[in-house]
Amino acid sequence: MVRSGLLACCVFFLFSSNSVSAAADDDLALVYFSRHLQLLAIAKPESKFGRYAQLLAQSDRQQALSHLDYMVLDVGLYWAKLGVNMPDVHSGQSRLSRVLSLRPSSREFYWQTAHIAKLLSLAARPWPKIVAPELTPGLSYSVIPQLAERLFQLGDLEISPSLTMTHYDDHLRAAVLRFQRRHGLLADGIVNSATWHWLNVPPAERARLLATYYLQRSQYLSSLGSSYILVNIPAFSLELVDQGRRRLRSRVIVGQPEQPTPVMRTEITSAVLHPSWLVPRSYAEQVLLPHFRRDAAFAQMLGFYAEDSRGQALSVATHQWQQRQGKFPYRLVQRPGKRNALGSAKFLFPNKRDIALHGTTQRGDFSRSDRALSAGCIRMEQEGELADWLTTTHSAAKRPLLSELATGQTQSVWLNSSLPLHTVYWTAWMDGPNLAQFRNDIYHLQPLP
Repeated sequence: MVRSGLLACCVFFLFSSNSVSAAADDDLALVYFSRHLQLLAIAKPESKFGRYAQLLAQSDRQQALSHLDYMVLDVGLYWAKLGVNMPDVHSGQSRLSRVLSLRPSSREFYWQTAHIAKLLSLAARPWPKIVAPELTPGLSYSVIPQLAERLFQLGDLEISPSLTMTHYDDHLRAAVLRFQRRHGLLADGIVNSATWHWLNVPPAERARLLATYYLQRSQYLSSLGSSYILVNIPAFSLELVDQGRRRLRSRVIVGQPEQPTPVMRTEITSAVLHPSWLVPRSYAEQVLLPHFRRDAAFAQMLGFYAEDSRGQALSVATHQWQQRQGKFPYRLVQRPGKRNALGSAKFLFPNKRDIALHGTTQRGDFSRSDRALSAGCIRMEQEGELADWLTTTHSAAKRPLLSELATGQTQSVWLNSSLPLHTVYWTAWMDGPNLAQFRNDIYHLQPLP
């Protein structure tokens, strides 16, 4: 009898433990799935996922679990329609397993849904616009409590601030620097109009941008192969991915708003090492020739020369540089070398606007926060590293040719296999837990609410 009673107690205990565990898993499934629905409803407000999210929130626990069972299948079908690969969802799995498998296979999904949930919680509270002057570290201001509270709410200030603080101290400056870096601003600690603008962006709008671009990014990245170059235009960044691994990251300069770098899918087919520069006529006439007319020796110092329509180099007399009437009758070319505007390498790909990816002599521009400066071409900071990688992995040479060439010695290299190049326009994403990144909408392409 004692043994029977003990066995019965053990069975009851195990059954109870399993029941408690299953109930806890179901509760977690509801939390995670509600966050999933929130993301989809914000990104696609016209879809049924907003109604699904409301239905879950308004139902009691048992009803919500019943709704979850069929909603999971609809969400899975939606991701499949976008072409995003995910594990198969089987009805035999636990609810928690089905919910956790129902996501794009990246850590960013968890970062996104958790951060969006936090932003929506903030959106339920007042978010008054802070109107204040420029703030400089080390001084005192009456608006410091509002600034500190805003940074604390957004996760940049770790410790809850005192309502009586008025001094802009080093601790607060560190929080401002973190905020500025993750918004693509000049990280100098000075709270200027650009920083105030981003501090005043409402949480609901932040959530909308993150959700909208997450769907775009997930769908786009699912269509890529294992090797490619990706340029995010508003982030002024380039990354080279080879066999699924990031090999190179580089800051870039893109087209100014009047001459934007286009969003495109293309392929790099060749590279020119130590290229010469055939100057576009409009740039020559509007920018360079006025300088050369004031100082003809300046053209020679920078390595510029003129050539005729047959490509023959000409000796242009001083009076011809200074000729102001009519169009300049020649083509303007800059010799390869350390002063060449294209840097040490140029990468060519088919496109309608004759845009290229290349280096630059204006290296200081890469330290600017706003790098929409070119006439449409993409200038990269680390063109030499990309050139050596390409000639080693994608050319018949199978070695880093640029490192072997003398400065000024031009060599064209056709690639054995082209390398996909993607230019995209994403102004919001997550780089880690509670590390949301936002960038200015430099071309005014951001989707409206």
